[in-house]
Amino acid sequence: MIKNNQKGFSLVELLGTIVILGILSVSGIIAYSRYKDKAKEQAYDTLAKSAVNAMEEYMMDNPGTTSVSFEELYEQEYLEKSTDPATKEGQCEGKVVLKSSTAATKNSLETNEYDIHVCCSNYNYTYTDNGELKSKDKYCKAYPFSLEELKEKMNNIKVLNVYPYHSSKKMYGNQLKNWMDEYGKGIIDVTPVYIQDFNSNPESYLGTNGNWNYDEVVFGFIDCNGNQDLSPKAASLMDEYLAGGGAAIFGHDTLTANGCGSHKNFNTLAKYVNMTLRSGVTDWKTSTKVQIIRSGVFTEYPYTIGNVGTQLTIPASHVYGQEANGDIWITFDGMTGSDANKIYLSTYGNNAFIQTGHSNGSATPDEQKIIANIIFYMVAKQYIIEE
Repeated sequence: MIKNNQKGFSLVELLGTIVILGILSVSGIIAYSRYKDKAKEQAYDTLAKSAVNAMEEYMMDNPGTTSVSFEELYEQEYLEKSTDPATKEGQCEGKVVLKSSTAATKNSLETNEYDIHVCCSNYNYTYTDNGELKSKDKYCKAYPFSLEELKEKMNNIKVLNVYPYHSSKKMYGNQLKNWMDEYGKGIIDVTPVYIQDFNSNPESYLGTNGNWNYDEVVFGFIDCNGNQDLSPKAASLMDEYLAGGGAAIFGHDTLTANGCGSHKNFNTLAKYVNMTLRSGVTDWKTSTKVQIIRSGVFTEYPYTIGNVGTQLTIPASHVYGQEANGDIWITFDGMTGSDANKIYLSTYGNNAFIQTGHSNGSATPDEQKIIANIIFYMVAKQYIIEE
């Protein structure tokens, strides 16, 4: 007779089995999550490389091109439209910028190097080396954006206006506070400071070591900036402020290589608006009409200033050797040349250049609305994407 000695699992054995199954399940979930993250990353990398290929084709059809937006590549069907790989909603925006070009020789092909800005809802990187290397991007910031979210977050924008004095016209350029008291919709708070006071002790106004007192710094608005430059100390502090993600708007003749005294310290900051300053320029025809050539959150809030093609009226102003390599929003009507060479307003990252100031303190309602919108937009780019 065989004695049946078989037993079921003990409680300890059952608990051990459950623990092991739990560990295996968690490991599987982690592995799957890593796989999904890697797939998303590869999708963004593929988008950057596709943008480079699209740029190469675009340049062949448009000789002399040095930069092009994803939007243009989408619209002209050089780049296939696709949803954001992470959210599966909306499209990634961005821009491809030609950095350098090496001509073809007998033994080598032509080679180009680019910066590719990939701007998605939770992914903002600059790719270099033809899409192989990447770093956190400060060009993107608010792409794509939620205007309603911005309105909720931004109800008190603190602006430091560093204004000049025009000695021959006996005028101060401290009009921004009055303009924004009327057109700032109660969300823009301007503190004016005379440029020489700022130059003497910039830290006492702006702050230091990342502890900044203002969301944005605005320079101007007097013709030639009153022939007044930043001091080396003030320019160095502004460089630190802007490199850390701060926002600035440069008015007419603050950044210039032509006349207006020596603005060599101001000009060290031109990189933050991605602007080339050309010397020896003698053609500075003025115009009172400007036209919107790009639309976005800037053209929508606090004022709806118009769509692409809308003409606006400003006091007479002009270009003086500035060539924009960033996003060009508004250009002068009646001027010849490329959009980059007839800029009224351009932006790059958190920063902007605007030709306000030639009129020595006057601004039309259109211009004051433009300024209110660009102040809002430049600060908005700091709120959407956290570094």
